This record gives sequence, structure tokens and C-alpha cells, in this order.
Amino acid sequence: MGFIRVVLLLLIALAGSLYLETALRVHYVLELYLLLLAAITAIVVLVAVAWRLHWGWPLASILFSLIALNAVVVFLATRTSTLTFFAVLLVSLAGILLSWSRSEPEEPIEQLIPARTPKPKGVKANKKRKR
Repeated sequence: MGFIRVVLLLLIALAGSLYLETALRVHYVLELYLLLLAAITAIVVLVAVAWRLHWGWPLASILFSLIALNAVVVFLATRTSTLTFFAVLLVSLAGILLSWSRSEPEEPIEQLIPARTPKPKGVKANKKRKR
């Protein structure tokens, strides 16, 4: 369930950041490169969260923090799209809170698959007898 939430939050945050970027008059190419880097990092975060790697949720909280910081910088530079700015901040804050609540180590995916247990030494396997 956490994976679906983080996917939705990342999509909304990145789309809002892209919308905020359209108001920039200077350094918009640098902003596009930063958003591309954020999108690539989001893919890495989604893979890490899906595979239940121990560093997935902390990286997600860092990514949401950087998206919020980027929204603040772009908003201060443009002073437009106030509603979009607050929406990106709210979504980023929700992502940070979700990441912090999920940052406890979960069982790795290898532990969810039952391992084959060897048979105890006094128990013989049922073999077919030859006649």
C-alpha cells in the first residue's frame, strides 16, 4: 500500500514542479535538468521501495525534501502560481511524513519466500520399493 501512495505523491510533486518551472524566465534549462535528475531518482526510489530495500524510504524522504526546496526556490524567483506552490509543498510534506513512518526496516523480500528446510536426520523419505 505504501508503494502506491509514494507513486502517486511523486507523480503529483513532479508534475507540480514542472508546472512551476514554466513560469521561469531565466535558468529554465537548468531547472529542466534538475527535474530530469529528480525523475530518474524517483525511479530509483520506486524500485527500492518495491523491492523493500532498507535505503528506499530514507532516499524517498530526501527526494521529497529536495522537491519541496526546489518549489520554494522557484516560487521565490517567480512569485506566481501560488496555489500550485502550496500544493507541491503539501504533497512533499505528505511524502516526507509517509517516508518517515515507513523508514523502519521491513522484512526483505527474500524472507517472505519460504526457504526449503532440510529433513531431519532420523526421518527417512518414502521411497518406492522395488518388487
